[in-house]
Amino acid sequence: MQLLDHLPEQHVDELCELYEAEWWTRGRRRPEVESMLTGSTEIVAAIGDVDGEQRLIGFARALSDGAFRAIVFDMIVAATHRGRGVGRQVLEELLGRPSLARSAGVELMCLPEMAAYYERFGFRPGDPGVIRMQRPRS
Repeated sequence: MQLLDHLPEQHVDELCELYEAEWWTRGRRRPEVESMLTGSTEIVAAIGDVDGEQRLIGFARALSDGAFRAIVFDMIVAATHRGRGVGRQVLEELLGRPSLARSAGVELMCLPEMAAYYERFGFRPGDPGVIRMQRPRS
């Protein structure tokens, strides 16, 4: 497996396929994904062998101000490669990037059943009494 700090053009459609396979990223279209890639502070793409071809098997990205806050987004591993340490390697690589390593805090959102996984990397539940809010595009 190779970890890259960018997503090569030939793997963008594979990222769209990974997104389409998950309920939380379903419906993302290539033009928006390309814009997202350009706007991300950090990217980790895991490229590995799938039936003799080099394909995208894991991905994560982050936004960071390099000092106070960083947020991990889109941590995803191909269903065929889960349980093989791909996610661990992708997340460790991402968290080791200077813009995240320098940040006072790194956040992410996950489903409750994934909390124990992320706790192994030092993540903890947010402050009680803090409300997570979002402003969706209408």
